[in-house]
Amino acid sequence: MTGLIESVEPTVDEFESTLDSLLRELARLHPSFIERLGPPASSKDFSRVERLTGTRFPEQIRHLYTRHNGQRDNLSNGVFFGADLLRLDQIAEEYRALLELRDSGIVQSPSPADPRLSEDFPGTGHIPFLADGSGNYIGFDVRPGPSGTFGQILVFGADLPEAEVAFPSLSEMLAAVLNQLRSGNFILQEDLQMSRHPWLEFVSGDFSPLARVLYTQVRPGGG
Repeated sequence: MTGLIESVEPTVDEFESTLDSLLRELARLHPSFIERLGPPASSKDFSRVERLTGTRFPEQIRHLYTRHNGQRDNLSNGVFFGADLLRLDQIAEEYRALLELRDSGIVQSPSPADPRLSEDFPGTGHIPFLADGSGNYIGFDVRPGPSGTFGQILVFGADLPEAEVAFPSLSEMLAAVLNQLRSGNFILQEDLQMSRHPWLEFVSGDFSPLARVLYTQVRPGGG
């Protein structure tokens, strides 16, 4: 796409296999996790948000959204351990809000100590795609630091002191979550008085900074 920033990122060769395995595991736990996912995104859906961010999205993110453009509803616990998988138009809305927050000066963005990052929250290269509904996000980085990777997965938001790299790529993030499901580090919750849909919680969050945003009984560091 002309005028957009592009960069090299990890191969997507294994991505489809990892995504398929994760979706099968979620469907096995409860069919609603898959039934609530949205239809594929169109090229127009991508072009609108990519014009806003000035960046062609990482190929693994694009592969995910050509399968499912977010989830069908945001009225209950999100499909991904309580977090909502945002539609591309919702990504644009959240990204605009983060830019406005940055430009307001309310939140300062000091230079990050981590050389994998070029900027701290809220950064212009930090694009959210999973949201907990309380101002915290899992996103991908399109302007990484000198030691970082285009498309690396970050956690950032209102309750987090600084942006943090969680995984070098979406593929590695999904593989780690799949491993946690297969190892039994989760609880399936079904309480119709609390939510119309079931949800998943990690038991221990020590495996990844993702647990700072996702439903987790014991967060990293015991919090």
